[in-house]
This record gives sequence, structure tokens and C-alpha cells, in this order.
Amino acid sequence: MNDLLLLISLIALIKLMVEEALRPRLWLRLIHAALFGLFLALIHPICLSISKPALEAWVASHESLQNATLFVMADLALCLLLVTAHEVPVPDRAFLRYHGVLTSATTLLRRSMPYMPPLLAFPALFYLRMYLLYSLPGTSFIGVTAALIGGVVIWILTAPWIGKALGIDLRELSILFSLVVLAIVVGAGAMSLRIRNYSATDIDPSALWTVLAIGITAGIGYLLYMWKNKKQNKIRSKQ
Repeated sequence: MNDLLLLISLIALIKLMVEEALRPRLWLRLIHAALFGLFLALIHPICLSISKPALEAWVASHESLQNATLFVMADLALCLLLVTAHEVPVPDRAFLRYHGVLTSATTLLRRSMPYMPPLLAFPALFYLRMYLLYSLPGTSFIGVTAALIGGVVIWILTAPWIGKALGIDLRELSILFSLVVLAIVVGAGAMSLRIRNYSATDIDPSALWTVLAIGITAGIGYLLYMWKNKKQNKIRSKQ
């Protein structure tokens, strides 16, 4: 389970860089960098008082995996709102009169997504700090935390340049990482044991159906997205 949690944490940190690269404003990335740096500083004494094996055992429980799945799904929803925030106009008085209060509020929430930090990065940084605590024995605890804070700050501030160097669609990459994390978490839930209702050799069938539904939905959505982009490129080439 520790390797799985470490993999999710690393993917979440890469996803953090990708989503921060979608925020070109420096002052916004500075706020997010300060927020994550403060978070690491606050959890430093908490990490020293928690046992890593006990944390992994708690995360591996079926109830925790269900809650983690809901959290990852919420992060995926926010990611989708982030990458599509530029597609909606800024609601003004005319927009409010024509569309109503509910649509205006929803549009305003969607436009505000770029200002929110990625949710998945918080538990990822927490587990990474716990992992480093047990992987680097004999080192300064405060020094490791300070180095991690500095690394995260640099990672966020240089995100646009790193994203530009990759030369790929960062919005599509962010959604892909979100779906990968969701598939991993749901897959872990599928392999967890349902002691009350199933024997020790059985797999939760509802979780398997969930994995299948996510895979089919993600595949159809990706194909539609690629078809739409291909169609738009043909129209632009004709013009």
C-alpha cells in the first residue's frame, strides 16, 4: 500500500505543476506557493507524532478508500471546471438579467476555479512528508521540511516554463492525471476485502463495475474531445 500511496502522491505533485502552469498570473502562483508552504510548516509537528504504518493501515481500510474515492472525484470535478473556465464569459448585469441568478452563480463559480489550489496536492504533500520522515533517518527533520517547502515553491513558480517546455496540451494532461489517480484509487477499493459480506478471496463486484464505467466514460469523452479538436482544426485550415 505504501508504494501505491507514493505513486498517487507523485502523480498529484506532477498534476500540481500542470495545473499551476495553467495560471499565468505570477501573484496567484505566489499565493498558492505560500499556501502550500504554510501547510507543510503546519503539518511538520503532526507528522512527527503519527506512525507511518498506522497511517497506511488506516488508508488501506475499505471505508477510507471509499472516502478517498469521493475526494478524488471532487478533485476531478474541480479539474474539469478549471480547464474549461476560459470557455464561459464573465457574468455581468446583462448576463444576470438574461440567464438568471442560478446560471450566473454557476458561471461565476466556474470562472473562479483558476484561483483555487488543487485539492489533491494537500494529502499528497502530507504523505510525502511522512514518507521522507521514515526514508531519511538521521537527517534534520526541520531541514527536510524546509527543503520540501523550497522545492514545492520553486515547482509552483516555475510551472509555466516547465509546462511550455513539455510542448503538450496541459489541460488534457491535467484531466488525464486526474483520471489515472481516480482509476488507481477505485482499483485499490476493488481489491480491498469486504469482510462482512464476502470471503477473503472475493473482490467487491460493485467496485469492478465502477472501474469499468469510469474507463468507458473516460474513453468516450477522450474520443469526443479528439474528434472535436480535429474538426475545429479542419475548419481553421479551410479558413
